[in-house]
Amino acid sequence: MKRILTLVLFLLASTPIIHAQTQKGYRDAKVESELIELVRKWDTASVNNDAATLDNLLAEEFTLSGVTKKAYLEFTKSPTTILSADHRKH
Repeated sequence: MKRILTLVLFLLASTPIIHAQTQKGYRDAKVESELIELVRKWDTASVNNDAATLDNLLAEEFTLSGVTKKAYLEFTKSPTTILSADHRKH
């Protein structure tokens, strides 16, 4: 009886996981295109040390690994900061 109960509980618990893996993903071409363009703008601004563009792109509450927006923009403006970007289509 314990084995049957365990099996039933396992099947009930795994049903949502199985269902989630079989659903087709939702994709919106317009949203995807806008996101790709935003990433390109961010990459270009980062490579060109363009803190003004990054300031416009990033929300005030932006943080990156605990670094605030202000600190990130200062890092970007620094002449010792050298970044590169790969614009190949993924």
